[in-house]
Amino acid sequence: MFEVRKRLVQNFPDFDKDVNPHIDSMIKYLRNKHSAISEMLMQRGYRWDDVDNKINSEKHWYDD
Repeated sequence: MFEVRKRLVQNFPDFDKDVNPHIDSMIKYLRNKHSAISEMLMQRGYRWDDVDNKINSEKHWYDD
């Protein structure tokens, strides 16, 4: 985490967030979201739309 903060400060000199809890909590949040989206995309009937950056599904899959 300290390496992540060091690189952020190099690219954004005004970055003033601490490693804990700010960066840790954001990584945990993104990890949870990524897992859920990955699971959905592994199911048949779901696909990623690169144009709109969203998940598309057939209507009956969405309703279920």
